[in-house]
Amino acid sequence: MWQLFILLHAALASVSTTFQRWVLKDKSVVPEYFSAWFQIAGAVIFGILWLIVRGFSIPDVSGYWQNILLSGVLYAAGTIFIFKALQKGEASKFTVIFSLQSLFAIAAAYFFLGESLLLFQWIGVFIILLSVILISFTPDSLSFDKDEIFAVLAAMCFGFARVNDKFIIGQMDLYLYLFIGFLIPGIILFMAYPKALTKYKTFFKKEMLQKLSISGFIYSLAILALYYALSMTQSSQVIAASVAGVVFTELLGIFVLKERKNIRAKIFGTILVGIGLVLISMPLN
Repeated sequence: MWQLFILLHAALASVSTTFQRWVLKDKSVVPEYFSAWFQIAGAVIFGILWLIVRGFSIPDVSGYWQNILLSGVLYAAGTIFIFKALQKGEASKFTVIFSLQSLFAIAAAYFFLGESLLLFQWIGVFIILLSVILISFTPDSLSFDKDEIFAVLAAMCFGFARVNDKFIIGQMDLYLYLFIGFLIPGIILFMAYPKALTKYKTFFKKEMLQKLSISGFIYSLAILALYYALSMTQSSQVIAASVAGVVFTELLGIFVLKERKNIRAKIFGTILVGIGLVLISMPLN
């Protein structure tokens, strides 16, 4: 069952990412500011869901408030590192390096949650990583400089945060955590980029508000599917499989954004992802 949720997550996250890429093609939209308001949009959506589904109730988080704060810091820092990596770096290189989040997650899950993968599942992980490299590789991808260091740091933050989330959702209501999980990074991003607050009129215009709402709603569904998958099996399996979303995003880029470069590799990479997902999804015993 978790495999269906991870496929749903990959598909919805790809649609949301493609939509955001389309929005950000407008040079008047500052990516850092958009991300800060995007986090708040997610918080509003999950706040409403929490109130509708669970009603207003404040749980006792005294035993794991540090984990909640840690996730907020990791996601906010990871987002900042993403922008730093993409400011001057190549998007194709970033895609390859950021997919390493699965390896950071697997390592963290092993040390902190006692999770481990079998040999054929490791093969599946590396097949998916190979597919990401295949569709994103360019001759410039072999170089490594400061931009790539930021990409590695972003991958590490997101990989560790996902594993920390696995622990948290075992302790508290999922909808409430997702509300907090979007709100804290949003607040931190506003602290890092205070000018984003002064641009509120831009993001409250009807057209931009519609774009934020659509993107936020689709991504919220994607995150909900991911966390349902996390609640069903090992975080290392789920996070490794979720990297497949990169390939779905590239395929959507072909058909929606007309990005036809490297099209054969992208199709072959999609086939590899299918094989990798089958191997990762196999039972642990």
